[in-house]
Amino acid sequence: TTTTTTTTTSSARTAVAAASAAAATTTITPTSTTAAASRPATTAAPPPYSAQPSFYGQGAKHTLRSSRPPPSQSFFTNQEDSDGTGRHNGNAYSALPKRPQRQASCRSIDREISSAAGFSQLLAMVSRVEELDGANYANLLYALAHCKKQGGKPVGLLKDDRWISLCDSVATKLSELTARDAANAMWSLATLDIRDSPLLEQLAETLCDAEKLAVCDPVSVSKAAWSLTGIASRDQRLAHFSKLAVPIVLRAETFPVGALTMTCYAFAKADHRDADVYEALSSALERHPEDELRPIDVCNVIWAFSTVGYRDDHLFERFCKSHLERPEIVKNFNPQDITNTTWGFCKVGYVNEEAMRQLALAGMNQREVFKPIHFSNFFYSFAMLRLVGPEGFVPHMAAGALQKLHTF
Repeated sequence: TTTTTTTTTSSARTAVAAASAAAATTTITPTSTTAAASRPATTAAPPPYSAQPSFYGQGAKHTLRSSRPPPSQSFFTNQEDSDGTGRHNGNAYSALPKRPQRQASCRSIDREISSAAGFSQLLAMVSRVEELDGANYANLLYALAHCKKQGGKPVGLLKDDRWISLCDSVATKLSELTARDAANAMWSLATLDIRDSPLLEQLAETLCDAEKLAVCDPVSVSKAAWSLTGIASRDQRLAHFSKLAVPIVLRAETFPVGALTMTCYAFAKADHRDADVYEALSSALERHPEDELRPIDVCNVIWAFSTVGYRDDHLFERFCKSHLERPEIVKNFNPQDITNTTWGFCKVGYVNEEAMRQLALAGMNQREVFKPIHFSNFFYSFAMLRLVGPEGFVPHMAAGALQKLHTF
């Protein structure tokens, strides 16, 4: 098989180079076909895993550990902090811009919004057009979304004139929104299952403006990424994710662990395949101690990396040692956690027999609550990795599947 050497420049690195003072664009020279293509079906046995991450595909693997430009010092400091020698004194300063001074009445309305009970009270405030500023409108959306999360049912919301007026008002106040306001508003629309609204696209354009995105805090970046996964147009969706990739590549180390795992999930769900993004996320996850990672975090990261074909053996091995090889932890996984993890490993051909054995035992104990998709993915994972599981695994799970065959 002849392997053609290609030179690729990832979208995130291109955007970083354009935004920084560096004039040259850094490139990666892989020794296999580009990682963006889906892995073709193959009957060959999974290759032995190595110490380096790679996009899993046909042909030889290529190393993706590359030198990223460090975060610009201007993000942490400003010229007033310089000692006059061109160096900075090492202190870190927040780069988040302060919101312009708001009227006292607008801050008072924020308190009313936070104390409102239910959809009706919140929507009643929309009529106070002359009193509300952009932040108030964003907070109204956020409060409506939390009403739904707490069990409220927004029946007929989309046809309510007050909702239509609220969306129109937000669209006229986009210039007043901070990066956090825009991200919260996007998260609110997605939580309310309103992902095809023109307002979501307008908010995304506002957030992805270079000035706002450059100072967007990590949690807001992760919220925005999650919100944009439902955009139907693939080209439109990936265009937004290419812009969101910039703060991740530059500042992933500053993300809290919850924002990291949500970002992993969102980028994989959006089918964004940029090696620099997953390299940055992997490096940032290494900085967090094992006790900060919940089981659901481990499952989501493995699923996300495997979904886009990014195989990071070092990170996977760490997760196996810290979580997946420990029965006291794996027993708390639900069927989706178990089968998503085994499916992820088989997707990239990663084999850790002890971790798979513990996942198999946990699945056997939860057989009664497995759904058809769980049985299918479970059997498929072990078959593709050429593993038979612990003694009695296949007959036990097959018997459970037969009992529910009418639901398949």
